Amino acid sequence: FVIISSIWLCLALWIQQPLGTVLSRVVIVIWGLFALSLIGFYVSGHLFSRRTDIIIYSLVFACSLGWYFSQDAKQDRDWDPE
Repeated sequence: FVIISSIWLCLALWIQQPLGTVLSRVVIVIWGLFALSLIGFYVSGHLFSRRTDIIIYSLVFACSLGWYFSQDAKQDRDWDPE
């Protein structure tokens, strides 16, 4: 149900674009990530025990935060607004 309804919603937003092009695409990406996370919780809940699932999720989340905060800020110093 999550997969079918998510595909339907994303296709409807993609074709009709009721919020404008950019905002519709942002909503599609956000909804797609949300649907994938729900599917991931469902699949991992059936493959692992609750405790193992929470440990794996916490470790992956901590690794992704560590990776994100270890990135250097990228700024274009040669950019001239005039």
